Amino acid sequence: MFLAILHYLLTAEEVAKHRQAHRDYLDTCYRKKQLIASGPMVPPTGGLILFRVKKREEVEQIIEQDPFFKNGVAEYQVMEFDAVKSDPEFRAMFLDE
Repeated sequence: MFLAILHYLLTAEEVAKHRQAHRDYLDTCYRKKQLIASGPMVPPTGGLILFRVKKREEVEQIIEQDPFFKNGVAEYQVMEFDAVKSDPEFRAMFLDE
């Protein structure tokens, strides 16, 4: 399972200019069943994306097309983890595919 932590590189005003394009792109990824969850951190210094894809290469391809990445809005720290424990419903939906 992959998680990306985004850290904003621009001011809040500059981030806001690109937010709708970023969210529209993520909507496309959700329709393709590539993502599980995403959203801003609190306080809003970046965000998180939880991926549904199985390979790091797929994660990198998704990130490279993200308007936040393409416009230098955020840097991405990708982490892979093994969800050895999880809610049974979550596991059935996302991990046992």
